[in-house]
Formats: sequence, C-alpha cells, structure tokens
Amino acid sequence: MGTDRKPQTECYLPKKRGRYSFIPFPSVPPFKGNIMNNDSADLHASLIAAHHDRVKALLDGDLDALAKVVGEDMIFVSSFGKAQTRADVFAAFRSGAMKIDRIETFDISTRIYGNIGILIFKADNKMTMGDDVVEGITCSTSVYELRDGNWQMISQHQSTVG
Repeated sequence: MGTDRKPQTECYLPKKRGRYSFIPFPSVPPFKGNIMNNDSADLHASLIAAHHDRVKALLDGDLDALAKVVGEDMIFVSSFGKAQTRADVFAAFRSGAMKIDRIETFDISTRIYGNIGILIFKADNKMTMGDDVVEGITCSTSVYELRDGNWQMISQHQSTVG
C-alpha cells in the first residue's frame, strides 16, 4: 500500500501576482526494503515511547534525558510562530525563561516512513516562554528520525486549538 507511488520531486511556490516558481527537491536516496508505511507495532510503540520520554524530560527539566530524544538539529515552532533550535530551547530552560508546568498528551497517532516517524498529538498544557504563556489544548506535529536505533525529534510545530 503506497509503495508504488513515486516520491514528489518538485514543488511549485507562489510568487508575486499569482505566478508560480518551479523548485526541484534535492535527490533523496530510496528507502531500503518495503518500509514506506511501516505497520510494525514495535516501531510505532518505540516512537510513542520516545515521545513519552521527551514529555517526561520536559516536565522534569532534565536536559540530559531530553538530549537523548531531541536531535541537535531540531527546530521547534511554538504556538506563537517562533522558531527555535535545540540550543535555544535548552538555553531557555537553563535560564528559567522556559518553564513547563503541565503536559498531558492524548489522541496520539503515528506514521512511519522508513527512518522517519511522524507523531501527531493533542495536549492539555501550560508552558511559559519568556512573556508568552500557552495554557490549554494544543495540537502538535512532531517529526522523529531513527538514528542509531533510537528516535530523535528533529522538528515540531505546535498550534493552539481554539
């Protein structure tokens, strides 16, 4: 299922006055084996476990544990549209500018494509980042990559649910 689809190799981006620009995607090597939409329960369970480990590390303020499940190249886009690197997030924790008071995740769904895992979830949370406070229900899309047998989050986008 889905294995005979060709990967998207081009993208059209809007330009001024409704004209479009063609931008080729970089060449991506094919996945090994038939794992384009892997239904292995173990892989999905391990992705969810990595998510729970990340949430626990955030709640505990445990940056050592967080570093194990968050890639050095991670980008986080907050509900306020602010993009932050892993270094930014870790520095904010260290300085006290970022504080997580509550994260209760639910409605978790996963998809796995080769060594990439996508985890979509809702959360009831309270988080402070500087002067910004997020409290209530959010929906997040997290992208993980399987690196040396362990999932690491490499991107997350969070939106408030109104």
